[in-house]
Amino acid sequence: PGEDRGLDEAAVVEGLGMDYVAFPVSGKTDITFEKAAELDALLVQYDEPVLLHCGSGNRVGALLALREFQASGDAEKALQIGRDGGMTGLEGQVKKVLDGSEAD
Repeated sequence: PGEDRGLDEAAVVEGLGMDYVAFPVSGKTDITFEKAAELDALLVQYDEPVLLHCGSGNRVGALLALREFQASGDAEKALQIGRDGGMTGLEGQVKKVLDGSEAD
C-alpha cells in the first residue's frame, strides 16, 4: 500500500475490464510457503492469464520459486523459475526457506 506507482493502478486495470487484486508482500518476512500457498489459492480462481508484479519483480519471483518448489520438490528448478520471474536480492531468503531455516 505504501508504494507510489504514480497512477491509480486499480482504476486503470479495472477500466480495461480486468480484475485488480492487491496481494501485499511486505518483503523478506512474507517470503514463506504459507504466503506462496495464499498466492496459489488466488491464482487458481482465474482461468485467464494473470499479471503479477511488484516494484522490481523480486518479491514476485521469490514467491513463484516457493510455489514451484511446492509443486515439484526441485530446488534448482524452483530457483530458476524465481530468477526468471524477477527474483534477485531475495534469493538468499528463498534458499533459507527451502532449507527449512527461515529465520535470519
